[in-house]
Amino acid sequence: MIVTVRALAWDEQVNALVKRLNPAYGLTALQRLVERGEVQLYNVITQDNRLGVIITRIDTGYNGTRELVVMHAVSEVKPAQPLTSVLAPVFEAIAKTAGADKVRVHSDRRGIDKLLEDNGYSFSETVFIKEVK
Repeated sequence: MIVTVRALAWDEQVNALVKRLNPAYGLTALQRLVERGEVQLYNVITQDNRLGVIITRIDTGYNGTRELVVMHAVSEVKPAQPLTSVLAPVFEAIAKTAGADKVRVHSDRRGIDKLLEDNGYSFSETVFIKEVK
């Protein structure tokens, strides 16, 4: 399968797709980050259709390493499981283009760890969030 990745502007179709993610900081905030260029939005397509969208940012570590952070990846294909194997090399290609040394993937999907490990990724951390009222 030939996969193409292109930068994408936020539109209503993207809004409906990304809305399913329920980002912790809110959909409007995520849209603003994309529109200001602080995070990047990519369209992932094949010859036939869109597979989904990826939202990334670049983090620079204390030692100067650059990490491509995959903040969100949402699929338009069901089931999404095979898509992880397709997207893992896409993450790496985006990282190389951005001059990043590493890829870090954030996910709220349980079970994705095995799929990523099968593609050469290693466990790094677990993150929990709680709203303080």
